[in-house]
Amino acid sequence: MFKTTLDRYPALEVHLLEHHPWDNPEIVAAPILAGSSACLSWPRQAIAPEESK
Repeated sequence: MFKTTLDRYPALEVHLLEHHPWDNPEIVAAPILAGSSACLSWPRQAIAPEESK
């Protein structure tokens, strides 16, 4: 399972399709409807460009 923001999803999908050994890997996106504040803020902080950290 990978976690990313909606705006970064297309790049993740391209990367996975290019590097996955299967011809048709299961790549899906699912919304997160609720969660703790710390849990929900972690992906945004972890994938932010270095200049915005």
